[in-house]
Amino acid sequence: MTAGDGSGSRPGGRGRGGAGLGENVGSVRTLRTVACVALLVVLAACSGGSDGSARSHRAARPTTTTTVPPPATSTTAPRRFTVTGSRAGFAHGFELVRRESPADVEADLDLMASTGAQWLRASLTWGSIELQPGVYNWTGTDRVVQGALARGMSVVAVISSAPGWDRKPGCRTDECAPNDLAPYAAFARVAAQRYAPLGVHAWEIWNEPNHVAFWGPQPDPVAYTDLLRQSSAAIHAVDPGATVMNGGMAPAPDRNGEISPVTFLRRVYELGGGPSMDAVAHHPYQFPDPPTSPEPSNAFLQTERLHDLMVSFGDGSKKIWGTEVGAPTRGAQSVSEANQATWLRQYYDIWNGWAFTGPLLWYNARDTGSANRLEDSYGLVHHDRTPKPGLGAFEDMVSSSVLEPATTVPRS
Repeated sequence: MTAGDGSGSRPGGRGRGGAGLGENVGSVRTLRTVACVALLVVLAACSGGSDGSARSHRAARPTTTTTVPPPATSTTAPRRFTVTGSRAGFAHGFELVRRESPADVEADLDLMASTGAQWLRASLTWGSIELQPGVYNWTGTDRVVQGALARGMSVVAVISSAPGWDRKPGCRTDECAPNDLAPYAAFARVAAQRYAPLGVHAWEIWNEPNHVAFWGPQPDPVAYTDLLRQSSAAIHAVDPGATVMNGGMAPAPDRNGEISPVTFLRRVYELGGGPSMDAVAHHPYQFPDPPTSPEPSNAFLQTERLHDLMVSFGDGSKKIWGTEVGAPTRGAQSVSEANQATWLRQYYDIWNGWAFTGPLLWYNARDTGSANRLEDSYGLVHHDRTPKPGLGAFEDMVSSSVLEPATTVPRS
């Protein structure tokens, strides 16, 4: 996902511009998973639940404008979720905050809420909010966060993108690493003070810090672990029960400055970052291949390797959140709209079969444009909001689940 102004390249893993991850996932455990997955897919096909193409004629759902209330000190009691769709949601990206008109934001939030989605990953683009030290503009972010909460969705807030006054020298991307880490942690504390009282209790520290395009000029586990430690402490000082995660890791190989998710997470643990994470965030994209494909570079099945690593560091009780996953339908290495729908159901069915996983968030709800390129085409509806088969597949998946009342937000 592009968390800043949209010009960053995709990560370098399978289906994202590269040749592999550098971490072999072909273990006996993975082979067992693939075998189970094959049976799962057959059963899903027989039940009709994953046949997204059958919904391709679906009419666009009507949208209504919901008035966003001013900031408050409390929100609707959270819910406890069970079965497949209970942890489903969207990572719709920074465009809700920085590119879309207020009317489009309202319409997109209505679209997401109408599917039964329970989560929205909202971008808190530090570089656009704190343009000068201590001077904040929360207008766009307030609209998205308050709008999601008003529609009954829980929010994962991801903080990324250093402002011009605190960028690492030599950075040539739009997602430069901070030069001084303390201002980022201070911003995280201010953001938690603003949004925790409204009901935001899940936080990601940066976006894809193992990927050159999002931690320029080059990923640095040492600096990142220090950032994670400082920011987690700052957020927990405001909200002791918060779920603080590392920045979701991109599929990437161990070369050309990139660091694979397994290697990066191992370094974070070795550097003492484990206690600063209440959960681990991962971006298990696997297109243009299906989530069940057997090659060693499969980023989706690599999720098991990440959990094995967590177990080895005594963190096996923590969950892995998939804070982005998706499949584009136009451009090089894209997939057909029918396959997007089928694979969406496979992603959720397999993910929710793992006991060590938390929510899985689909990137994204609506195409960000109509061009014939990957970055414009991850949505479940086209830019004009006409549906793809994936919309019906997502709704069917969510409707197969059960919602139960609860008094606290699930931490992981």
